Amino acid sequence: MKRNKIFAWMAAAMTFAACTNNDIADITANDADNVVSIGTVTRVGENSTTSPAPSPFLLTNVTQRENVGYDYEATYNYDSNNSTWTAQDNAKIMWYGSGDNVFQATYPCKTKNGNVQKNDDFNKFVIPGYQDGRYDSIPDWMRATATIKRNNVALDLNFEHMLSKVTVEIDYNNITLDGNAVTSASVSKLFTRVQYCEAVTDADGKVTINPYQKTDYNTDGRYVWTTAQNDDTNKKASTTAIVAPGDYTNIAKAVISCGGDDKEIELSIPTGYTLEAGKHYTFTLSNAAITHDQATISSVSVEPWTEGAISSSKPAEFIPYVTFTSNEAVTFKMTTSGSYSISDLEYSVKNGEWTQISGSGISDIQFGGSIGNLRLRGKNKNGTANDMDNYATISFTPFNENSNVKVACTGDIRTFLDYEYYKNVNTKDARFCSLFKDCTQLTSAPELPATTLADWCYEKMFYRCTSLTKAPALPATTLADWCYSEMFCRCTSLTKVPALPATELAYYCCYSMFEGCTSLTTAPELKATTLASGCYSSMFVGCSSLTTAPALPATELASDCYSSMFESCTSLTKAPALPATELADWCYYCMFEFCSSLTTAPELKATTLAESCYFNMFSGCTKLQSVTMLATDVIASDCLFDWLYDAGTDDSVTSRSLIVANEDAYNKIVSNLPDNWKSGEGKATVIYNDSNTQ
Repeated sequence: MKRNKIFAWMAAAMTFAACTNNDIADITANDADNVVSIGTVTRVGENSTTSPAPSPFLLTNVTQRENVGYDYEATYNYDSNNSTWTAQDNAKIMWYGSGDNVFQATYPCKTKNGNVQKNDDFNKFVIPGYQDGRYDSIPDWMRATATIKRNNVALDLNFEHMLSKVTVEIDYNNITLDGNAVTSASVSKLFTRVQYCEAVTDADGKVTINPYQKTDYNTDGRYVWTTAQNDDTNKKASTTAIVAPGDYTNIAKAVISCGGDDKEIELSIPTGYTLEAGKHYTFTLSNAAITHDQATISSVSVEPWTEGAISSSKPAEFIPYVTFTSNEAVTFKMTTSGSYSISDLEYSVKNGEWTQISGSGISDIQFGGSIGNLRLRGKNKNGTANDMDNYATISFTPFNENSNVKVACTGDIRTFLDYEYYKNVNTKDARFCSLFKDCTQLTSAPELPATTLADWCYEKMFYRCTSLTKAPALPATTLADWCYSEMFCRCTSLTKVPALPATELAYYCCYSMFEGCTSLTTAPELKATTLASGCYSSMFVGCSSLTTAPALPATELASDCYSSMFESCTSLTKAPALPATELADWCYYCMFEFCSSLTTAPELKATTLAESCYFNMFSGCTKLQSVTMLATDVIASDCLFDWLYDAGTDDSVTSRSLIVANEDAYNKIVSNLPDNWKSGEGKATVIYNDSNTQ
């Protein structure tokens, strides 16, 4: 009997204990005071007085589900007549106990046609590939969370966009395709990094999206859909899609037409972007000359995603931080030389917290692969160097010492100077000497938009970057002393270099700029008409694949201005014209030395020579067959020293011609001629400029 009483007391105690977690009255009758009620439902950026959104959504009381297993989930719709939220099908969600309850809400939970599509996994969402209205899908994934106690009157929810919104615009007023004016354009597809999202995912891949912008129907009910809002009057086209956040290089495909001839091109982003959830990016293509199947977006704007009644503040601007990406894990190092100390420079991995880099540098930051990208930014208007001897250098070390890892760099170098106001920052004191020196993994360079340069500013910046294939644009029109000296020296994979628009040069500004760039086949356009001492000295030394030299329009020379400019350019077959008639000391010193494919020398019009002006100028040009040199005053020191040494000696050269001003001029220079360039049988045909042949 005593034992039965004990069991009865234990049963009563257990019943009472259960009642403390979920009231007896609620378990038996589901009293209204134990049912979760909904207060305000907003998106980030909204307030409680705006129209509620989104609707309908799925709400889960995670605490109730884990502890009780029923009355924990319902779909809620907004009743605009009564301004209330009601659960569908008389469903209810219960509070659990008196402590914290954790709630999760997701949208969408229904298709466009109203079919329920519950998503039991809070972290997963499939981005629909068709967002143009042809299928029953909603692309906009939103989530909300809340942790509150039961004694709250109602549950308030604030939803966040989990994806990014992208609009691509084509302004084809000033776009050409293969040199022809574009007559129409449309955006055919946008890309998403992954189609299956798991909150923040590291999965890669490029999935095409058919945007949701506009859908029309035929009278027979079939879809006739277009993905672009076209404005033929103003020659503009645009379309929009919702995509996964993350890193992007290419963003869309577009169809460009020139009078009926269509071409599909891929649109790439200029600096590589990391799209953030909850933001709306507008990528615009304009002022482009398209000659292949790829074009680069011209401009980008970023603002909060303001779909619905979200009140937005000033649109956020995308900041093109200097960003490094790699398919493999890499260790980033930044070290200093001389007395230089790093200041006001920060780094961030995978878009995380910004951390200060110490004055002496840093040596153990890992990025790449699944670790994510690396970003740098700064607030130092002097850049990363004081001068050519005191500077900071970046390098990368792969985890696997046998790996052939590559690192791409994007962004605007001015974000080192002042990342908030980089567009208008003063660059007159900014220097980046040797910043990437000997960085053999680097495949691309950051943008260098500065138009005002400091002396030595880019000196040896990419020295021996042997994986770099393309040089960044260099728009500066007025240069500074030594500003580009050895900038791309020994970049052996460099095949494409920008034009140099500067018309006024500075002291040794381009010294050895492309020396040893053995893959370079074409030189950049050089527009300068005002030269300075040493300005182009050794500029293309050892560019053994260079076949064409740039025009050299200057008529007034400076000392040493072209010295060794094309030395050892062994593939150069034609020299540029040299229009100057007044020379400067050392101006053409060794200019074409060892150009072993050069057959004809440029006409040398000057009548009075300067010190060492033609010193070794054509020495080693073994295939040289013709030289015109019209000087009559040749008394300047070393002006003709070995100027034709070993020239025209190749077995393929069967004849040589030397044009001089007159017989007196020939007699003055004959002592400076090797035997094979002197007049005589089997030597050279000497032609006087008055057409009398010797």
